Amino acid sequence: WFSPLVPGNWPDGRAGQVDYLDLFNPAAPWASAASRVQVFKIVPIFTDTLPGALTDSQWRQVFADLDRRGIALAMDWGPLSSMTCGRNVEGFTGSQSLAKAQKIKSLGGTLRYLAMDEPFYYANIYSGPDACRWTPQQIAVNAVQNLAQIRSVFPNVVVGVKEPTPALGVPDWVQRYAAW
Repeated sequence: WFSPLVPGNWPDGRAGQVDYLDLFNPAAPWASAASRVQVFKIVPIFTDTLPGALTDSQWRQVFADLDRRGIALAMDWGPLSSMTCGRNVEGFTGSQSLAKAQKIKSLGGTLRYLAMDEPFYYANIYSGPDACRWTPQQIAVNAVQNLAQIRSVFPNVVVGVKEPTPALGVPDWVQRYAAW
């Protein structure tokens, strides 16, 4: 898996790779490395408004070149949505699921993998501003509802999860994860 940071000026002060688009032309100098990459993972900022983010035309170039190279497309995904909590909390971008999937498809991409971005931690263990503190069952039901939207566009997408371990200061984190 390969996942360089896309261009854009992030709110936390990071900036993406200025030569990101250089990867996606046939003469790019990473042919040997690319031949060993099976999955290319993106952070889906194309529905956001980060200064310097890629245009639709540039995303088309990315997706076409990945296809040409036989590299599968993966996306980081915050699978949860809520109207009562989770605002500006990692993992809570599920309300954009259908729009993101449709956008990828309309730009020529085929989403093969989803990497759920810490849904359990941020919906159950996280205790900061706008925390939800949901049960494992609530988290699973919410994520599955949003996953159904993506599967309506990409029915064969394979889904995995990324979670931080151990959850510091939470003595029963293993039990909570197991319940989830």
